[in-house]
Amino acid sequence: MPLYDCVTADISGKKSHVSRMAENDDELINSFSSHDVFLIKFCLAANNSKRKTKTYSKKTIIDFTDMFSALLSSGLNVQDSLQICSQSSSSVQIKNLSSSLLHEVMSGRSLSDSLSMYPSAFSPLYRGLAKLSEKTGSPGTVFNRISEYLHSEEEKRTKITNAVSYPIFVLCLAIVACLGLVTFLIPKMSDMLIALNVNASGQLLGKINRMYFVLILLIFLVVMFISFSFALSLFYRRSDSVKLKVDGLALKLPILGKYLSFQQTLDFAFAMETMSSVTYDLGECLRSSAGSMSNLRYKLAIQEVIAKIGKGMTLSQAFGTEKIFPDYLCTWIKIGEKSGDILSVFSQIGKYFKNATDNYSKKLLLWIEPLAIILAGGFILILIINFVLPIFTMYGMVL
Repeated sequence: MPLYDCVTADISGKKSHVSRMAENDDELINSFSSHDVFLIKFCLAANNSKRKTKTYSKKTIIDFTDMFSALLSSGLNVQDSLQICSQSSSSVQIKNLSSSLLHEVMSGRSLSDSLSMYPSAFSPLYRGLAKLSEKTGSPGTVFNRISEYLHSEEEKRTKITNAVSYPIFVLCLAIVACLGLVTFLIPKMSDMLIALNVNASGQLLGKINRMYFVLILLIFLVVMFISFSFALSLFYRRSDSVKLKVDGLALKLPILGKYLSFQQTLDFAFAMETMSSVTYDLGECLRSSAGSMSNLRYKLAIQEVIAKIGKGMTLSQAFGTEKIFPDYLCTWIKIGEKSGDILSVFSQIGKYFKNATDNYSKKLLLWIEPLAIILAGGFILILIINFVLPIFTMYGMVL
């Protein structure tokens, strides 16, 4: 029986590391359903598995999913589909990924367990739905939905990238130009100007020192920002307490937090809708959907809902006590309770938050592009004031 390393948390947020044996992931998750602690994450113990460190681009994952879902929909099983992907794809990355997954599946692992060995490539939602496909016995349908979802998310990322790419390019070009001025042009000009006008040498050196100070300050700020981002990313991946705080803070951000909350609710509704097509067990749907969430704070909130349902609360009451969930979600869950078919309302919830995230992302794009241009323009103006104007001033002092 496999041994799992688990991370749990109680209602107060205190975390614990425990080891537990279970036949599979579902048995492990169910073993915590009747306790006052919530299962945050788990993985096979070190002697059972070793996670892969190799990463794959989002385009590779999308292309792999498209090909894999098409093969599954044609009636092929998982092994045959992976084998054809590894042999027929023109992409070396897809061939390597398919071959590695095929090796894991043929060694006795399930597809979802094999995908879990690539946590950086396959999101929790992707792995959770892959596990669902194993329960349904119709993986083609589930992977087709995963493919549609990935393309929708990629479209959003492309729009945001296109909106900020030009201002960032202009900003980087300005920084490179200033580095060239300070490194090559200004030192030679300063020597020449000082030689031509001795009386102005003190003022020239002062202006040059100010330019160097501004440049060093900018470089220092950039390095500090990159170092902080790297350290935060490292702690985020390795520390559950840091991940919980960062995820909770992200959902509270003034503008971006609302979008992230909508996106997580969309993922939750998408998982619930897909899983409800297989089973009408509300507890199983909630547990599986919670495991599909990428935001740890949102995931813990769903697990707290599960615990409160176990103590006698209705689903709408349990969701209503968690302020992290949007009001629309709670309203439609209450409607589902009155209609007697709670799980069916998640289709409507998914449609609403799909439109909400699309509209919200459009509004963000309307602000992101001009804001990025203003920031880039402001930075370039600072560079002109501190670098270009002093050069003309130097010439004026000589002429």
